[in-house]
Amino acid sequence: MRNNKNKPKIADIIISPEGLVELNRILNSGVSHNSKNQAMNEIAGGDCLVCGSLPSKKLIYDVSDDDGEGKLVEHYCDKHLPAI
Repeated sequence: MRNNKNKPKIADIIISPEGLVELNRILNSGVSHNSKNQAMNEIAGGDCLVCGSLPSKKLIYDVSDDDGEGKLVEHYCDKHLPAI
C-alpha cells in the first residue's frame, strides 16, 4: 500500500550501452515471455508499470512503519511518468 503522505523520490534508471544491446537482443529474439521479463528485471530493474516498455525513471516511496524500513519502487517510461 502506497504512503500518500510522502512524495516519492524520482531517480533515473541508468542502463549501460552493453546492457541495452543485450536487452534488445533478448527482446527481439524468440525466447519465452518469462525470459524476456527476467531480462528486463535484471537489466532495467523492471518494466513500465503502465505499458510494460523499457522504463526511464523509478519512483521510490517510503512505506516504512514503526517496526522498520520499507520501500515501494515503481518503474515508468517517460510517456507514463505520473505528474508528481
